[in-house]
Amino acid sequence: MTNTKGVARLLSLISMSLLLAAGAARAEETPPLPTEFYEEVPQGEAPSIESYVHSESSISGITSDALNLCNTPAVPESSGTWLRRGWWSAEIDAIIWVRKWDRQNAIMGVDDTPSLRTLRLNRTSPTEASARLNLTRFLFRDANNRDHRFEFNVMGGGELVETCHLDSVDPNSISVPFTVDKAADASFDGASSMDITYASRLNSFELNYTVTSRMDRDRMELQPDGRWVRRANPGLTYHGLAGLRYLDLTENVFWTADDIINVSGPVAFTGENGLYKVETSNDLITFQVGGGCTYDADRWSLTCFTRGGLSLNDAKANALLSYTDPVTGDVRTDVGFNNSERMGSMPLVLQGGILGRYHLRPNVSIRAGYEFLYITAMALAPHQVNFTPNDGKVGTTASPFMHGLTLGGEFYW
Repeated sequence: MTNTKGVARLLSLISMSLLLAAGAARAEETPPLPTEFYEEVPQGEAPSIESYVHSESSISGITSDALNLCNTPAVPESSGTWLRRGWWSAEIDAIIWVRKWDRQNAIMGVDDTPSLRTLRLNRTSPTEASARLNLTRFLFRDANNRDHRFEFNVMGGGELVETCHLDSVDPNSISVPFTVDKAADASFDGASSMDITYASRLNSFELNYTVTSRMDRDRMELQPDGRWVRRANPGLTYHGLAGLRYLDLTENVFWTADDIINVSGPVAFTGENGLYKVETSNDLITFQVGGGCTYDADRWSLTCFTRGGLSLNDAKANALLSYTDPVTGDVRTDVGFNNSERMGSMPLVLQGGILGRYHLRPNVSIRAGYEFLYITAMALAPHQVNFTPNDGKVGTTASPFMHGLTLGGEFYW
């Protein structure tokens, strides 16, 4: 009986030893969660990658090269604390705009012999390539883990140009529609050929104060080989802005007509060449507000944004109409005009779009998206063409709409 009890005790001790050994082995196979994971992200200081690395006592001796930040692309397990960290950042984009400036095509000349042919400006202008630079300065990070920045944005450099030409089948059979010259004493009726060049240029300058929330704390994942990997925690972030914007929209219409013969109107023409030149400029000062939301993942993000506000517009128009003798080159002084007008308006400026990013490195990303820009109460050059001296007014009824694709990159340092 005693031997039986002794054997039972011995078996119990052996079983307990085996269980403890297995538990210890499992504990050794699963490494503990790094203590750095529980530390708060530093606030109110320069959020550069290097300063973050050297601020961590456990990795202060590790260089950026050792972390593969300099010589190789960002590792797939990119950290949310690395993204968008830096005193400065630059966003550079190329924009392909398509502009719709009127509800319908503008018919400027008509030749109906023997069939109807028109000289027209299309309501949708050809594509325009513009460039944009957004330079940002980091200010501080508040207690709610939001970054405060100043940004300066400049866009422009492109020009929309449209040309059209019309030759009459029979000599001197091109006429100007009544919707254009109305009851003017002199126009380009009776011309044998016409040419129009329409050009439009848009430049924009912005100074904004922005507040942007950051991603949630990183999550730690245990890999099959027993390593802990720090990954960004996907989720929504938000941003808002307020600031000033200056917009400059400059346009001109250059219209020529050759061999004008018309002796039935109030003013007789016997083969003169005509020139009609209209220039307009719009200078807008806008107080704007805006915002948006971003879905952030470890290697990519998708942003929806909008901004806009009311503006004060100083609209100006200059018009020159002249007729020249093709033989002597003399300009007729009994007909034509050269005047300038100025008028104010209050346009609404609205811009928005969708933007996607892919992070090549923690501080380098490529991006592409779609944007639109809508402006009301603008003075466009074709709307000032009427063959009559201005009566002190500038037509500010146009609402151009521009939209297109963007492609560029983001850089933080």
